[in-house]
Amino acid sequence: MDFQKFLDVNIKKPSLISVSLILLILWGIYGALQMKTDYLPSIQNSTIMVTVKASSLDANQVKSFVSDPVVQILSSMKGLEALESNSFNGGFFCSLYFPIDYDMERAKSDVQQFLAGFSMPIGAEKPIITLLSTDAFPIARIQLESLTDEMNETQLRTAEAHKIHNRLQSLPGISEVRVIGEDSNIIHIDLDQQAMTERGFTMEDIHQALGQNHYSTVSGKLDWNGNAISIKVAGTEDSAYDKLKQMPVHRQDGVQTPLSALADVKETLQEGATLVRSDGRPSVTFEVVKHPSFNVLDVTKDLRESIKELEASLPEGTRLHVIYSRGDNIQESIQNLIREGLLGVFFSLVSIILFLRSFRFAVITAVSIPISLFVSTGLLNLMGISLNLLTMAGLIVAMGRVVDDSIVVVDQILRLHKDSPQLPQRLIISKAVKDMAAPVISSTLTTVCVFLPILMTKGMISSSFWSFSWCVILTLLVSMIVALLVIPIFAAKWGGIARHKETANWEPRLLTCWELTVSKRKLIVGISFSALLFSLFAAPRLPVNLMPTNGISAVTIKAVGADSRKDLDGDVKRMEALLQKDARIQTLSSVIGTDFTPQFDDVFDEGGGWVDVGQQAQIDVVLKRKSDENSFIHDMQQHITSLPLRSSFSISNRNISGDDARTTLRVVGADAEALNRIADLISAKLKLVPGIRVQEAVSEQEGYQIKLDGNKLEKLGLLKVEILRMIADMMPKDQVIRMDGQNIPVHVSLRKDLSTVDPLLFLGEQTIPTPAGKSIRLSELGVLEPLINPPTIRERNGKPFSLVTVDMISSDIGKATSQMEAALKEIELPKGVRIITGGVSSQVREMILEAGIALLFSVILISLIVGIMFRGWRAPLSVIVSIPFAVVGAIGGLWVTNGEWNLSAIVGVLMLAGIVVTNSIVLVAQLERNRRAGAELSEAVAMGVMRRIRPICMTACTTILTCLPLIWVPTQDTIVSKTLGVVVVGGMLSSTIVTLLVIPFIYRWLHNGNNTTTHTETAKVISNLLNK
Repeated sequence: MDFQKFLDVNIKKPSLISVSLILLILWGIYGALQMKTDYLPSIQNSTIMVTVKASSLDANQVKSFVSDPVVQILSSMKGLEALESNSFNGGFFCSLYFPIDYDMERAKSDVQQFLAGFSMPIGAEKPIITLLSTDAFPIARIQLESLTDEMNETQLRTAEAHKIHNRLQSLPGISEVRVIGEDSNIIHIDLDQQAMTERGFTMEDIHQALGQNHYSTVSGKLDWNGNAISIKVAGTEDSAYDKLKQMPVHRQDGVQTPLSALADVKETLQEGATLVRSDGRPSVTFEVVKHPSFNVLDVTKDLRESIKELEASLPEGTRLHVIYSRGDNIQESIQNLIREGLLGVFFSLVSIILFLRSFRFAVITAVSIPISLFVSTGLLNLMGISLNLLTMAGLIVAMGRVVDDSIVVVDQILRLHKDSPQLPQRLIISKAVKDMAAPVISSTLTTVCVFLPILMTKGMISSSFWSFSWCVILTLLVSMIVALLVIPIFAAKWGGIARHKETANWEPRLLTCWELTVSKRKLIVGISFSALLFSLFAAPRLPVNLMPTNGISAVTIKAVGADSRKDLDGDVKRMEALLQKDARIQTLSSVIGTDFTPQFDDVFDEGGGWVDVGQQAQIDVVLKRKSDENSFIHDMQQHITSLPLRSSFSISNRNISGDDARTTLRVVGADAEALNRIADLISAKLKLVPGIRVQEAVSEQEGYQIKLDGNKLEKLGLLKVEILRMIADMMPKDQVIRMDGQNIPVHVSLRKDLSTVDPLLFLGEQTIPTPAGKSIRLSELGVLEPLINPPTIRERNGKPFSLVTVDMISSDIGKATSQMEAALKEIELPKGVRIITGGVSSQVREMILEAGIALLFSVILISLIVGIMFRGWRAPLSVIVSIPFAVVGAIGGLWVTNGEWNLSAIVGVLMLAGIVVTNSIVLVAQLERNRRAGAELSEAVAMGVMRRIRPICMTACTTILTCLPLIWVPTQDTIVSKTLGVVVVGGMLSSTIVTLLVIPFIYRWLHNGNNTTTHTETAKVISNLLNK
């Protein structure tokens, strides 16, 4: 059975298609309700980060006791391409690089197994293993802040912060709650060296006492005549502080004494690694990360309810509020999707009514929108794709395209009815569908082909827009099937073709316009190609960034280089006082200090992320609407410079480059000392480049080393380990004990009180007993020498490298990158030394390269499909010519709206390559059909334009009107952005004009060679058509 017979059967007996359609719609609605919602699809980076905090170890010790053994263990991992280690003063951070298509969950599990058997040295915490993915980003940021100066800051940062953290962490679906600005109570045990010596106690006795469990209750069972009777003896409920004071310390001979007799036990507040202030007042920030398997809307709902409960129990003068919530963003996007769907239906109705003057056929055509959306949503759910910003972006963008096929079919039905009103309705419909089946299928497949390279390649664009691509592909395929199978049935059953009459005949006026167009064809074609050349000239001059911006006016001020956190905090307070006087500021948030937590901007960072070390602070400023960021930055530069600051500062516009603006320069190929010198030279050179800011390197720390005399130790019979133990006893030790056998940690700091003496002199006077019964001072066993500790020791695959980090503060990352690379070329590097660029600069290059490859493959696939549809090479070439002209409108739109090239704009251009070909295929197919019917070339072209101008204008209007809300209606997400709407609308405008005014002349020129038609011959053709 051929297609026409199949269609005839379904038109006569529509029950099968109708029932199937109802079932599919119900299935699609059920799938939409069952779809998991997320902020972003699950995208994983091919890098794993391992972080170890070791606050009491310097960089050399971290290198020897942590980095070297960890690197040795992990180097044998399967699939590992490179391993980069960083040993800091106070911690260890390494990045493990794997192939982009590697199973990263398996890699993370392997890292955990490899490190499970490794015992960290004293002073180093358990390693934290982080797999960077979209699931690791917080779904909400919540802030607890003081509203009055009278609020107890200690209570805010301790008790209240702990309560909120525990409440949020207990919610279902919450995998982690990160707290920034939290303090904790700590018990300091300052040992009295004289009291310990007089009573004969050692540091080992103290450690053993702290290592034991301490109970204030005793319970058990007694047997009484065969019955078990529970007995519990309860002591007084003392605090952990009181219990530690009374804790018994046992001497080696069994003598015991309370700890308070050997030390001064004090309960104090230990400030956290970071301080947070909101508008100058103390605050604590909570970042909530959900479990990947949970629905973001459900988790957000529970989160909101818990916040309401917590707010009711907060002390007066405090506030708990949500800074941002990804669940709210998703909810807004779902509402936008519904709005776009309704607008799509409305605009389709308006466009079709204006062009066809038929409300019935307008409704029949617009019905394809909900059918396509529901069925494609069911298919997405079947594939396990979540409803997220990118899938909704795909559905919104596809909204303007799903009615195109239906419009073409309906227009052809009405066109055939007008030309042959005597034919039966069923025959008209089946013939119209048969005529348009090839163009509809070809045009849909060409749009689908645009997204196939995105699905098949591995890279940033593929990772970002994989689910987006599937949305568009499935929606368009479903709309094609609806246009060919469903719309004809609806037209036969409810269209009322026999009663339809054209209320207006535009063809005489259009033919007159066409005559004028033909007479000015050289001018029109010349203007079109001039516009194309201008666009190609303007395209590289547009700003280039990675991600579109979120539309929020925000400025970041960073301060580094202070000697202590106290000095840094003082500098930040001075800047806060200055900023609070500025009427342009809406909110002000400050973070002082670092906590050695892995940081990352976006999921595409090829290095996985980084850790901040040293004294750093950041002030985030959100400006009021219509405030000029550049003017604000200029003013602040002058005002802050006049402040008496101990730290250096920099100001950047957070709105210029989306979420990522960091570039890394790795210098490799020499020894560490030489590489550090070259890195300093690079930093100095790049500080002169406009549009970038070089991050200050952490300065070296001064210290001391005790160089022991090995010969003297051997003569005295002393072991090195005994001396090391004695020195270790002098160092402060932080540990956690658990009281009463409960899982409640008590933080204890064990230290010797050296505040009244010179610690180095005191250390040198310490005596060590020798096997001969004598005592010798430590100063007699070694020499104290100054030592410069390197701030960071970096290695990649066992070889040293140096790192220069650059922040892009220009509105054009592409231009800033070019200037930076030009400056780097001026530096003469020693032989064998090279610079490896990473971060946002390399990501922008990767984005452009991937887009170019995807566009090239798309054009090849489109050419293949068009070549199969049309015979010869002239007709396919006429269609392909329309693709570059679509870029004219896209670039023009970006230029007029001060837009930029970014990931969103590039995907919009890729989409245009498929969308604009649709109208060209429909037009050229009609021209070919006219010529096969025996029409002369000029007549075939004129007739083809007259027959296809209506559906082409209808599809263009529908697509443009559906995408206009993307430009006009503000949205908080950065994927469904103004840029995407500008590119699609501009491209559709230019491509529609070119399709109707340029493609016909190119088609005629390709088929007519140098033989041009005179104006008299054209007028004769027009006259003949008007008389028909």
